[in-house]
Amino acid sequence: IDEILLAKCLEFIEKKDISKAEEYYALISTDDSERIREKYYEVGIDFFKNSKYEDAIKYLANAKTHKDAESLLKDCYYNIGSQQYSKGDYNNALSNLEKVSNYKDSANLIDDCNYQISLKKFNEQNYQEAIAYAKKSQKAKSLLDTIYAKCLSMGKEHLNNYANGGETKLLSQASDMLKLCDQSNEEVKKCLSIINAADSYNEIKSYFGN
Repeated sequence: IDEILLAKCLEFIEKKDISKAEEYYALISTDDSERIREKYYEVGIDFFKNSKYEDAIKYLANAKTHKDAESLLKDCYYNIGSQQYSKGDYNNALSNLEKVSNYKDSANLIDDCNYQISLKKFNEQNYQEAIAYAKKSQKAKSLLDTIYAKCLSMGKEHLNNYANGGETKLLSQASDMLKLCDQSNEEVKKCLSIINAADSYNEIKSYFGN
């Protein structure tokens, strides 16, 4: 019976139907994992040779104890990621390249993906995410400084508007922006301290010369 089940399992692997293959594999009582692993590897390598890397991953992942499967899996993730990077699909490229961060030039590509995503988030005025990605990129040091400066400028603008008769909600908006900034910055510290002061309104008016 196991031979019949094994034959069906191998047949469905050959047909590239993983779910059916796994159904039959679950019914096999003997350990035929090596033969099954070899079949997964054969189909995976066929996909790999035809540059169908996502399909190759599905099969090679089931054969990862095969001596060559691990290196091919790395190639698959790297090739997918580098192709996505070339197309400017930085989020998906990052997701794949991070799986092989120490492989080939993945580290450099990952660094630039973080930079490019940070720049995009900054241009979309999503400063919190822009900062998060910029912090992961060595290339983004000057960009991070620019984002911090923008957040500080916006925080001060909210405070100034509040001091000139603006709504109370401007205080929380100012605080939110300032908390995104470099907390070692003396001006950031000062602005946050006057927001939290007992007489914050007069402190703010005094600070902004109103």
